[in-house]
Amino acid sequence: MSTIALTMVVCNEEEKLEEMLKYHAPLVDEIVIVVQESEDRTLEIAKKYATTVIEAPCVGFCEPHRHLAHLHAHSDWQLCLDADERITPEFAEQMRDLMAKGNSGYIMERRTSLDDVVSTPRGDGQYRFYNRKNVYFLPSIHTGPHAYDVSTVVTFDGIGIEHKKTWKQYKNGLLRVEKIIDGTWKK
Repeated sequence: MSTIALTMVVCNEEEKLEEMLKYHAPLVDEIVIVVQESEDRTLEIAKKYATTVIEAPCVGFCEPHRHLAHLHAHSDWQLCLDADERITPEFAEQMRDLMAKGNSGYIMERRTSLDDVVSTPRGDGQYRFYNRKNVYFLPSIHTGPHAYDVSTVVTFDGIGIEHKKTWKQYKNGLLRVEKIIDGTWKK
């Protein structure tokens, strides 16, 4: 039977991380977390729940370390999420059956809510559930996981990920991305 690893890259996520991990821990077989240098209890929380914790320098975004999490996961399938995301009950219920369908990965619609108001009702497609053999990663900001063979990737029918932020978190994230891109970001 195939196994599932939850893989994550986090930094200063103590407000969201524990609740997120409590929700997902019963749904997966292992949890692999790369903790970028954090100034709060993120590392402590990660060590409480994760099978494997890797410490890394903080670079302001997750993409450079997603491949590192992938390499440390042993499961056949991986679910790649952020601390402010969770899979929907609908996806959780079907996840293990989806692995047996012969596909190598799934694009999941991600519905975003800002201050509990849905801002993207249908969501944006994210390749976040995949067989470990059909994925590669780019270190560039906002690039997400990529499939080697897109012909065996299908879109999950329904919302797969709930993405919740406050307007303040959203605005601060945009400002951080702008500084990363123009080279002025500092931890």
